[in-house]
Amino acid sequence: MKTSLFLIFSLSLTVGCSKPVKKESNQDLVQKFNQMQDTAAAIYQKETINDQSSSQHFLNMLDENHSLGVKMIEASKYFLSMEFQHWTNSKTTHTFKTLDAMFEDSALDFTRRMMDLNKILDLEDMNPINHEKKHSNEIAFYALAATMDDKLGSLSFYELTKRSLIKDLNGKTLLGYEETLLSGVNKEIMIELIKARVDILATLALNDLKNEKEISLGQKSKNLIKKMFGGKDESGAHGYLSKINSSTKTGILKNLEGALAAKNFLIELGIDKDLHKKLKKAYANIDFNEKDAQNQPDKSDKIESIRIAINNLLE
Repeated sequence: MKTSLFLIFSLSLTVGCSKPVKKESNQDLVQKFNQMQDTAAAIYQKETINDQSSSQHFLNMLDENHSLGVKMIEASKYFLSMEFQHWTNSKTTHTFKTLDAMFEDSALDFTRRMMDLNKILDLEDMNPINHEKKHSNEIAFYALAATMDDKLGSLSFYELTKRSLIKDLNGKTLLGYEETLLSGVNKEIMIELIKARVDILATLALNDLKNEKEISLGQKSKNLIKKMFGGKDESGAHGYLSKINSSTKTGILKNLEGALAAKNFLIELGIDKDLHKKLKKAYANIDFNEKDAQNQPDKSDKIESIRIAINNLLE
């Protein structure tokens, strides 16, 4: 902020020193003061944005050498770098753009980038469990789907997208950024992102459900479930889950509920979304021993909430 302070000080001197020479009116002085505030606000916006430009974060997210985790970090930074994320109330801070204009800039940037990515993807043949380099673009798409709800302020890009789709469904007049998000192929991309969100959040939950030392997500779902819940000393899923610490259970539940929320939103739009077939098979094979009263989960534990969320996802 040193640059900001120096610039403000310099402008202040300019305003102060001009009075005896130019005999400027109070109106001129107010105008210069407002310009000074605008300049300071612009510099503040620039300096509070993430260390790299949103463009660079998007490119980093596409890097085939990055894993899903790293791609999710870069995708999150991309969404957090959007200008509207750094907007402050215009009553207290002067800005060069309205909030709607910032939404429009973000919508244009995102849709133009996604059109290029969409050209090289087969959205109907994607698999959230494939994490090899050759599936780098698919992983990038899933990373965007998983993080599009990340936000600094009161609104996320995900919320802007949902707001646009609901208004479109109800036949309401769309604002500029809403038209941009839903024009042509963009609408299809937005819907596919939300579908992908269901699968990737369910995948992240399954990733935390597995035994890291014995299996990997890439294994066939049948073997995955057999190794997770087939041990002699386990009482099915409840026995396995009871050994997972509370924070991990919280993370599992958060991802399952996020996947379910995305699925329910699609239903609201009149779109049915089943879990990816491999995920569906994996989750369907989890046995919570519901027929065995002695092994019923503790109703006060997160295990019961996990069970309910999984059942709702499978419906």
